[in-house]
Amino acid sequence: VKDIVSRQSPGIGSAGAISYNLLIQGKTQALESDVVIFMKPARKSAVTTVINNPVLDQYFKHDGLRTVLCAYAMHTVTSRWLGYTTLNNQIPLFVNDVAAHSQNLDWTNINDFEDICQTAEYLGKAMAKIHCIDDVDSNDKGKNEQEYTDLIPFGTIPRHSQITIRDAIDGNDEEFIKDIVLFAM
Repeated sequence: VKDIVSRQSPGIGSAGAISYNLLIQGKTQALESDVVIFMKPARKSAVTTVINNPVLDQYFKHDGLRTVLCAYAMHTVTSRWLGYTTLNNQIPLFVNDVAAHSQNLDWTNINDFEDICQTAEYLGKAMAKIHCIDDVDSNDKGKNEQEYTDLIPFGTIPRHSQITIRDAIDGNDEEFIKDIVLFAM
């Protein structure tokens, strides 16, 4: 570890919380091989504010683990730095690398309501695709072609979420779709 800084976390779920950025020495002395990772508090799922389910609480005793498992389930490609830890035996943390390829959207040509609506539609579709792209094979080591997924305790999840959802809606697809749309609005 070459350097550590604390900062207010950017991020939607952790905005304002203290996070830590760590500069890690790469394989060589060249700066290009260095990696910046962040550690931020792993917050309780927003769902837990409305649903009390002791069974789920048993599966996810560490909110960092829950966040990591969700990341593996939602994304086709995950970082080899994706993980979790605990600070001072009491604060659950989520760990990942700071993506060097992140870019901000250029908002300069989005000037009227129609542009905003079209942009929101495209971003919504992209976000929906990213967040549903990989649930079926979230524990398939071949998807990432990397061995580090062996370290993730996928056995924590009893079965794929799409099976649980199908069982819960019990053939009421149209009602489920309407509920999801109403919830999203």
